[in-house]
This record gives sequence, structure tokens and C-alpha cells, in this order.
Amino acid sequence: MNTIPFDFHVLHTESVYSRGGEKYLYELLLRIAKTQRVHLYLHAISPKWRRLYKQANISVTQLWKPPRLFWLLLPLTLLTNFLQLKQILKRDSVVFATNFPMNFLAVLLSKRTICHCFEPLAIFYDPVRVASLSKFSQLCVAVAKLLYAPLDIWAYNTATILTALAPSVVPYILETYRRNPDIFLPNGVDTRFFSPKQQKKKGQITVLTIGHSTDYTIFKGTENFLAILVSFSRANIPFVAHISESIADPQIKKQYLSYTQRHHIHHQVRFMGNIDESHLADYYRSLDVFVYTGSVVSAGGSTASLSVLEAQACGTPVIRSMGDDQEIWEGKTGFYINPRNHRRASKVIEKFFRLSAKEKSAMRRAAREYVCARFSWDSTSKVLLETAKNLYTL
Repeated sequence: MNTIPFDFHVLHTESVYSRGGEKYLYELLLRIAKTQRVHLYLHAISPKWRRLYKQANISVTQLWKPPRLFWLLLPLTLLTNFLQLKQILKRDSVVFATNFPMNFLAVLLSKRTICHCFEPLAIFYDPVRVASLSKFSQLCVAVAKLLYAPLDIWAYNTATILTALAPSVVPYILETYRRNPDIFLPNGVDTRFFSPKQQKKKGQITVLTIGHSTDYTIFKGTENFLAILVSFSRANIPFVAHISESIADPQIKKQYLSYTQRHHIHHQVRFMGNIDESHLADYYRSLDVFVYTGSVVSAGGSTASLSVLEAQACGTPVIRSMGDDQEIWEGKTGFYINPRNHRRASKVIEKFFRLSAKEKSAMRRAAREYVCARFSWDSTSKVLLETAKNLYTL
């Protein structure tokens, strides 16, 4: 593709953990930075992400953010960030921005904006997420929404181009912002790294190894996953569950551990902690099946999961929540479930276990082939770069 060198400015809230959104942004910018000058602006960044962006030759500027009382001091934050960015960005700068408040700053500063919506901001629009907060926090969120949701809606409707992950998120975007995405920028997988390099078991499985990933929020549905395991344990099928985490939460983890003890599955459930990216492929390869139980009523839980794609790229079939209808191929690379129906979901895991060795092997091959054919960081980054280039040449 013929590319014209230009400055590509990116506004994102933070890169601190190993969540899907942070990995998503890095993978796209890593590829765009090979031909363009990429500048990243955010409120917080960990030493790990700063090092990775430096290695990719991407400049990182940390914007001011109050150490606490973020929503209360947001007007001051916006003013400070606006004045700081105004010294750098021009009205004709090409700016790629993610969720509020970065989308708002982007459209204030530039007339050439690409605003990406992973999903409508959960803290404002997701009743399940809000209900998980304390009563005092719910009151604070209600006030913040009253004050700032109009700015968020205005920003996404003012953006030159609105992008989203996949068609599955469109109903949530339409409901909140009354605007259709112009372009989809789907998740991808580095299929050279996430690959089934180690030969999977050829014989029949005797002890089923089940994987799951959590960030201890309502979105991942780990409480449903554990309840499904309790139901599954009644089938008297030997199993072990390995749960990785992208964000630590000792208090919620303690509750989960207590739950496993009360229901007598604590010897079969192992919390693995945060698995470094360099060992993540080995983790997926060690599993017989990966189970994703994201909330079916929350956009943040049901519409997209990078772990689902990474597991399949490693040749591991996936059982996942209904919501996204593209990440797995029903019956070929895995199965869909309603994670709130614990008994029926456990029957689906049992169904997988009872597949013949030949059927499981075919599902592992299909999982790998499906992801390789459909989910590519190179393809997604090319779409984003072409979109940015078109804006630049307007």
C-alpha cells in the first residue's frame, strides 16, 4: 500500500494492565509505526507498556490527571489536557481517540478525528456494571453521568469517522449514541506467536483441563463460571480449572476461593495470577477447552474477547457466552452458552468432554484455521492506516 508519511496522534485513557483494549491498541500502533510517526497521549502508563512503545519507536506523552477524585475534578483535567494538547495538535491533525474523555478532547482539538468505540462507557450506560457498585458510588456515577454523558454523546456524533470492533456491538452503540459505525476495526491475533506448536493429546482425555480468564469484574462473569463448574462436578468427570487474571483484586479473589471451598471444588480450581505475555501461548496450549462467560447483557462482556481468539489460535476449542456471533464457529471450533444457565452450560462442557478423540482433534484444527482466516492485526491496522491517510489527504 502506498503510504504518505504523516503524524498520527492517538488519545487513550491508560495502558497499565494487560487487558484486551490495551493489547488491541498496542498491536495496531506497532504496525502503523512502521511507516508513520505515531504519538500516544494518555493519563497513565506502566513501565512495561512505556518500554514496549519505546521499542516500537512510538512517542509517549503522559497527560495530567488528579491522583484522586477523577470525576469531581474532570473539568480541571479537561482544561489542563486541552491546553497541553493545543500546543501540539492543530485543527488539521489526524487524531485517533478511544473512550471518553479522550473522544471529547479529540473533537475539540481537531476536525480530522477517528473515534473508536469499544463499547458504550460502562460506568455511564451499563446497568449491570453500575449495580455492582456500592450505593454511594452509584450516586456519584449518576451525578457524573448527568454532567458528562452529553459530552460523550456529542463527541461520538461529532467525530469525522466512528469505528467499532464488530457488528455485535452496533446495537449498543445505536441505543446510546444514535449513530452507526462507519468502519469496523476487528480484533486480531499474532498467529505466529499464538500457535499450537506443542502437539495436543491424541488420545481420549481423562482429566479435562478447563481455562478461564478474569479481571474480577461483572463483565467476565467468573461467578457464573464457578457456578457452572459446581454443576459440572456433579457429572463425576475429572477436571481441573486454571483461572488467569489480567487485573488483581485480592478481595474478590478471596470471595471466589471461599465459594469454591463451600461447594467442594477448591482442589480442582487453581488461580494462576497474571500470566506474562511471553508465557500466555503456553497457557492456552495446556488447556483442553477455554470457557468465556462474559455477561450476556453487557456490551463489555458479550461482544468481544481477545482471549477467545488467542486460545483458538493455539488450537484450543472455546465455549463462550452468546453475544458475539463471529468469534467462534458453533459446533466446529466450540460452542455457545448462556452462562447464567449453569446446568445447561455444564452440559455443554460435558458434551465437549464426551466427543471422540477424532472429533476433538478436528475441532482443534478448525479453531486454528478459523482464527487465521478471519482475525489479523495486519489487516485491521491497514484499514485504520488507510482511513487515517484518507483524512490526512482531505
